[in-house]
Amino acid sequence: MSQAQFDFLCRLARSMKIAQDQVTEHTQGYTTKQASNLINQLQAGDFSAFDIVKEEEIVLPPAVNSTTPLPAPAPEGAEF
Repeated sequence: MSQAQFDFLCRLARSMKIAQDQVTEHTQGYTTKQASNLINQLQAGDFSAFDIVKEEEIVLPPAVNSTTPLPAPAPEGAEF
């Protein structure tokens, strides 16, 4: 990763109150391509790489438990 990419990542991370140490630790050994992908991700507002989820995200309800009984289907009959 280039120094310019690292500096830009730090500026983006700082906007979400992410410490430079955390950026350094997370991006250690990144290639320029990996840094570029992370920059794109952060610019899109996705800070999940740093375990930060924006409040605007929609939380999905839990899946139906396999022990939860489902309603019985309507009886099938032949239609003539």
